[in-house]
Amino acid sequence: WLKLFSRLQFLAGPAVLVMQTIVAEQAQRLREALATCSDVDLRSVVEKVARDLEVLSAGASAVVTADVHVPQLSSTACLLGHRGGVNGVVAVDAEHVVSGSEDRTLKVWNLASGKCIASLSGHSEAVTCVAALGAGKFISGSEDKTLRIWLNGQCLATCQGHTRPVRSVASLGSDMAVSGASDRRISVWDTESGENLATLSGHKDQIWCVAEVSEGRIISGSNDRTLRVWDVATSSVAFSSSCVATLEGHAHCVCSVAVLGDRAASGSKDKTVRIWSLNSWDCVAKLEGHLTYVRCVMFVGSRLVSGSSDRTLRVWDLSTSQCVGSMEGHTDSVACVAALGNDVVASSSDDSTIRVWKVS
Repeated sequence: WLKLFSRLQFLAGPAVLVMQTIVAEQAQRLREALATCSDVDLRSVVEKVARDLEVLSAGASAVVTADVHVPQLSSTACLLGHRGGVNGVVAVDAEHVVSGSEDRTLKVWNLASGKCIASLSGHSEAVTCVAALGAGKFISGSEDKTLRIWLNGQCLATCQGHTRPVRSVASLGSDMAVSGASDRRISVWDTESGENLATLSGHKDQIWCVAEVSEGRIISGSNDRTLRVWDVATSSVAFSSSCVATLEGHAHCVCSVAVLGDRAASGSKDKTVRIWSLNSWDCVAKLEGHLTYVRCVMFVGSRLVSGSSDRTLRVWDLSTSQCVGSMEGHTDSVACVAALGNDVVASSSDDSTIRVWKVS
């Protein structure tokens, strides 16, 4: 479809530009309808249709040509088993990954065999995110507004406090985690008891992503088009927090964030990836190439991998800000990317699969 739209534009530009406008308007109307829709299953369907329309609109607005100078990378494995889009994937040790899906389950996979070795149930709505906590333990977030902490196939604790769906979760050391949700709140949790230690407020719209910057510091990205950096401190008697920086530059919502050392990368619905200095708070690079919004980013050594609703992943050389690899294979939007070590990543997609890739 993308290639067809681009060719039509080249041959008969005005007609296709009208078509692009119509498609974009329909996507926007669906987005507006989502804001008032309370049916979770219906929201999932409408969200997918809106994303597909946005991909078609993007394809009509730019001549799509093959990246003849960019190596095309093939996946080395495809993990099948979920019955809905896979929203999150993370490595829990050197041999296993865990995925969370629209089908309301988490699955544990053996990387060597590509087989699912456990399927975990407990969430009452779609699983939206998952993060490793160390020693085989992990935490999941859901549309059901809760987070669950898991070990050896058992739910150890349920974290309750968010009033809207949980969108992102990240580990904070060995005994805490941080989550961001559609209620515009960031919550810090004790991963032993499930207790809510603190709630941070400041974003003006729902939060899509959170990550640890360093001990005592986190970063969040929001629908309000900004990232915020927070200092958090705990003691035996109190928990304190403060926003120390607001990073502005994206033209649309911030969908994803990753951190490596003194740099952060953010992916946005504005189709770009931005690299930020965590010392000066400046944007030091802007990476362009995806056709529609960037849902996930991950540092892999000296490179960055991004995944998009255009169904591809891209590998970026951070020293030159150039795309040095493209990964095609997913048949729907790429939702998440996770580093597995040794320049290997796993990606999850709305096509219900997880793929494994070698990026160098």
